[in-house]
Amino acid sequence: MADRPPPPISREEMKVHDIPLAWRDHCAHLLVPLNQCRQKSFYMPWKCTHERHEYEICEHSEWAARQEKRYGKKPHH
Repeated sequence: MADRPPPPISREEMKVHDIPLAWRDHCAHLLVPLNQCRQKSFYMPWKCTHERHEYEICEHSEWAARQEKRYGKKPHH
């Protein structure tokens, strides 16, 4: 996706926050607060729902953009 701006978080910041390579995409800036919240709440599944939802929305948007670029149309939900 060459016509897109760079991610909101730099590669150096991703490295500092120990974000695995597989998750270093345009949503990584949302993964930082999500992981911090998870650590503070001892990974309780009912905690950090807002942060997780924001991250999942971003990931879904990324997926939809890839599908639209690949197939030339918006995916069905």
